[in-house]
Amino acid sequence: MDFSNRRFKLIKKSIINLIENQNENIRIHPGHYESSTIGEEKRNNSFYNEWKSIRKS
Repeated sequence: MDFSNRRFKLIKKSIINLIENQNENIRIHPGHYESSTIGEEKRNNSFYNEWKSIRKS
């Protein structure tokens, strides 16, 4: 599937907003690697930390 840069940016903003509005203790099971929590992902997920800066632009 081919996403325009604008559409992909909107998808990333949506994901960040979803993560930001969840309790940090919620356990998630991503389907790859081991389970984690929202808080662990906020602290350790490089994609999350990179994408988070998009909200400010």
